[in-house]
Amino acid sequence: MRKIYYLACLVPVGLGVNLITEYGTQWDLSGKFHMPTTLLAPDGKHYPDGSEIDFVTLALVNRGIEQEAWLVAIGVLLVLFTALTRAVVRACRTQKAFDCELRRIREMNRYQQRS
Repeated sequence: MRKIYYLACLVPVGLGVNLITEYGTQWDLSGKFHMPTTLLAPDGKHYPDGSEIDFVTLALVNRGIEQEAWLVAIGVLLVLFTALTRAVVRACRTQKAFDCELRRIREMNRYQQRS
């Protein structure tokens, strides 16, 4: 379970690295919520460096809800990360309880075999 937790921690790190490498060429921090905003070429269908915009980002930009979409995405990621953390902590506590109970049973068996 911990391996899944550590793997899940890599997802936000990977997204962060991706955003940092594209800062200034494909997006910028601005807007009313100071969330990432897509930079568009004058034609409105490409990034300023000429690369193609995916259809989801283009739809969000055209509707004017890009900032709100980022807030929702971050909220969902925080909820999922919190749920995953709670599940890992619960699994670790359960494993410790099972280990303690198994140790107690083994000691009882040793004591009964000596008697």
